[in-house]
Amino acid sequence: VHYKLLRTYQRLISVFIASTQFAKNLLARMGLPEDKITVKPNAIRIGSSLNGVNCRNQEKQGPVFVGRFDARKGLWTLLQAVERINAPLTLIGDGDLLPEIEQWLHQRPNLRVEITGWLERRELLERLKRASMLILPSEFYESFGNVIAEAFACGIPVVTTNIGAQSELVEDGQTGFLFAPGDYCQLAEIIKMVSSNTELRRRLGENA
Repeated sequence: VHYKLLRTYQRLISVFIASTQFAKNLLARMGLPEDKITVKPNAIRIGSSLNGVNCRNQEKQGPVFVGRFDARKGLWTLLQAVERINAPLTLIGDGDLLPEIEQWLHQRPNLRVEITGWLERRELLERLKRASMLILPSEFYESFGNVIAEAFACGIPVVTTNIGAQSELVEDGQTGFLFAPGDYCQLAEIIKMVSSNTELRRRLGENA
């Protein structure tokens, strides 16, 4: 409140940096001067970690999720989607929801869901380049989502929600697909479509 009353940020800071246009718009709505906000997307460096392997030539092994096991990440939506079509899934990460997810999977032994925990960067990229797609079903605004850029660098499409910065990074139908938050039926249909269409996956991956 003190700095707001003094207009410290408006008067004494010359440049604000946002990672996406979406973030810039939010900052402007909060009262920061729009002409002082510059969009600079995050950059990633993965070349040496991939050992020069052409990711697009890898045999695809199903969709992956990478992130915290947090309700806001849309994990229940994802799990309901793969249950609906009995699709394989790899969950990379950890978090507070892990015990509940393990119990849920224990009651559904026919589901093909692997939980790896957090992986070292090299192994994570190896998993990504073998995946058919990355699924990021977040039900809140992501600030950027570096894993999206990592998936694109590995030549795989990204399926994510049509809100926040994640919807700005993924071009629907060109580098992946967007769906409504919480809509596991729509997500299931997208997973089935991408998984069953090799040519579509190739095109999306090349665009990514």
